Amino acid sequence: MATWCGSSRSNYFTVKDTGAFRVWADQLGIDVWEGDGPGLSGRFAIAVVDGSGWPSTRYSHDGDDVDVDLTAELATHLVDGAVAIIMETGAEKLRYLTGWAQAINSRGETRTLNLEDIYKIAVRWRTVDMVKGESTFAAVPWGIEARLAEEAQVAAGTDWAHVDREGFAQAMGAFYRDKPRTQFP
Repeated sequence: MATWCGSSRSNYFTVKDTGAFRVWADQLGIDVWEGDGPGLSGRFAIAVVDGSGWPSTRYSHDGDDVDVDLTAELATHLVDGAVAIIMETGAEKLRYLTGWAQAINSRGETRTLNLEDIYKIAVRWRTVDMVKGESTFAAVPWGIEARLAEEAQVAAGTDWAHVDREGFAQAMGAFYRDKPRTQFP
């Protein structure tokens, strides 16, 4: 079985208390990078460099795992008006790829983008069912393959050689008449 391995880092942002921020990050195993270029002085970026991704738990004093709300905790360290953007990409070999980015402001509000969302976008363009692995997650609601099979059955059961233009229109009209328009792209 393959292991997921990821890369996680943020943009550079400004924090209220550098010492408290560094202690918090250290408790979670997060590296802190201090900016040193033009416009980066006094700003910090965070990253997880061991391939495990952003932490979702921390050890308590009892030695138990405690859930971490990374974005809520990070927001408490941001100066008013600051926005941190955390990103994570990863893969389990090439079996699947993952990736997302999340913006967190100093009020704790978040917005998230996920690479998987591209399937929701692509579903509007396709004319055949999409499959990912064994999943038919992006099958059209009215099932393209099923629809084509139904049309083929009607076509096979019609003696087209003896159908005039009016008969063709009636046969096709009867087939599509009972299909709600919302089923078609």
